[in-house]
Amino acid sequence: MKKLLSLIYYKLTPLFLKKILCIATSNFRHKELLALHDRPWYAYGLLKSAELAKKKGYSRFTAIEFGVASGRGIRTLSKYKKEIEEIIDIKIDIVGFDTGQGMPKTNDYRDFPDKYTEGDFPMIDKKKIESYDCKLELGDLKKTIPFYKKKLTTKSPIGFFAMDVDIYTSTKHALNLFKANSNFYLPYVFCYFDEAGGRHHFTRFTGELLAIEEFNNSNKLRKIDIDRGVWNEHKLIPNQIWYDRCFILHLFDHKLRKNYRIGKKKIINF
Repeated sequence: MKKLLSLIYYKLTPLFLKKILCIATSNFRHKELLALHDRPWYAYGLLKSAELAKKKGYSRFTAIEFGVASGRGIRTLSKYKKEIEEIIDIKIDIVGFDTGQGMPKTNDYRDFPDKYTEGDFPMIDKKKIESYDCKLELGDLKKTIPFYKKKLTTKSPIGFFAMDVDIYTSTKHALNLFKANSNFYLPYVFCYFDEAGGRHHFTRFTGELLAIEEFNNSNKLRKIDIDRGVWNEHKLIPNQIWYDRCFILHLFDHKLRKNYRIGKKKIINF
């Protein structure tokens, strides 16, 4: 009966009815599959990270937002954290990085000086943001990242991050956080790069995409690649524009990516 109901729901029920059922039941996983959350890219990345962490035997992990600004994104992360913790036996620590004063001054063409100016997207209400059950790391990323690297812990490895600092220089500094011992991360770190797609001025020679390319070129066993499974996770809906902004940091030097899989042999039946 369960298989029959599943077949009816996934194969025969029209998409609009699926959405109505999801909204009515408030099922986090079902809403994620249909991209019904306010920020589906955060819901997807955080949920996949939680599932991976649980599967690999972790009891908690850390999710990071680079570029907090008004706090809308980190408020959403905090909301999803609570909902995910109710359906998966895992704890999630939320951390936000921001200058606290808006975007830094730059005249580097790689930072889109024609698009942004010093002080854009300031943090207006720090106390309100801190009430979202998160920790803030404020200051220039060039200084805060090396300091925070000293606080990394294997008890709560980084499993997800969202990059929303807009420019090349800040992204480059932020990615330095992922050059520490591999035990401080999940073997796969789900990522969202807000400026990786959707605008004509984004190129692989500037901004976040250039920072990603340089990170990959300078790290032999750690590579940031597009998430090649995000579309397959959402086969019930048409392709979404945010798929292009989903990436995964692969840590090929992680101990959990070196072990042989234990279990029954995989067999393909006729």
